[in-house]
Amino acid sequence: MRNPLVLAPVLALLAATPAVARPSATEQATPPGDAAREFIMEAARGGMAEARLGKLAQAKAQSGDVKTFALRMVEEHGQANQRLLEIARRRDLTLPDSLDIEARHALDSLQDLSGSAFDRAYVEQQVVAHEKAIRNHEQSLTRIEAPEVTAFAHHMLPHLRLHRQLALQIAADFDSRQTAEEPTGTPGR
Repeated sequence: MRNPLVLAPVLALLAATPAVARPSATEQATPPGDAAREFIMEAARGGMAEARLGKLAQAKAQSGDVKTFALRMVEEHGQANQRLLEIARRRDLTLPDSLDIEARHALDSLQDLSGSAFDRAYVEQQVVAHEKAIRNHEQSLTRIEAPEVTAFAHHMLPHLRLHRQLALQIAADFDSRQTAEEPTGTPGR
């Protein structure tokens, strides 16, 4: 009779080996070409949203810093969208021509605001949107084998990180101005 304590580690190793060698459910569900297509579509939707929200911010923002940032979003995401359009054409893909529900919601909620409330909400939305875009581009580098698509992601990552950093800086400036405007001490003492 074999000792079960001796076989246990061997059986555990054998049981674990197929799980390591087997592709994940995500990899099985998304063939390589589909991952590139999904990334292109997601990047196009994000870029379109950035350009549309930037145009709104140019019209509604109170802060010069926010207006300047919004102009940069319109210009740089517009250029990125042109590059994506070229990639999509070569791959026989049609890019979305309307905002997704998340972007429409962001646009609708910002349209109802004005002044510093608009500025703050727009900048906060930009931080979140750029964090999502950065994650999407970083993940594409490990999931996608199409050289022109990964080259696009490589090219965009530094821009997206800078956009996030600029939005964070504007938000920090809002916070420091608000702190400076708050009264110190207790009145009447």
